[in-house]
Amino acid sequence: MRGFTFIEILIGVAVLATLATLILGGMSSFRESANLNRARDIVIQQLKKARIRTLSSNSSSSFGVRFASSSVVLFKGNGYNQSDPSNETENLPALTEIINVGFTGTTSLNVYFKRLTGEPTNTGIITLRSTRNPDKILRVQINAAGLIDTN
Repeated sequence: MRGFTFIEILIGVAVLATLATLILGGMSSFRESANLNRARDIVIQQLKKARIRTLSSNSSSSFGVRFASSSVVLFKGNGYNQSDPSNETENLPALTEIINVGFTGTTSLNVYFKRLTGEPTNTGIITLRSTRNPDKILRVQINAAGLIDTN
């Protein structure tokens, strides 16, 4: 008679459990990084959309972006109005957040772009991070010309 002993089966199960743990751990880290990259892309997309709409004189108005910890809101005009139905809110992916809006010389959470020039009212850095792994951080910078850079 041939077969497997109980000890051989236990060793096989232990090896499979170890491999599964390693694979799932790697996938979790990959998912965190992908969500953080997606959050950065949402911030960049909303900033570019606001600047382009302003420069194209869409609705003869300026457009701006408001930053919250878990969302980014594209708004019309020179100031954010929470009840404006034209606001376009983009929620950040799960387990990501905006931890700092570091605009130079102000504590404002808003930036809007000036008509004709596309210059932003505020310049500085928006910092995003993974809530599961606070060491995973990405930054988006808005310069004086209204261009966006990532570092």
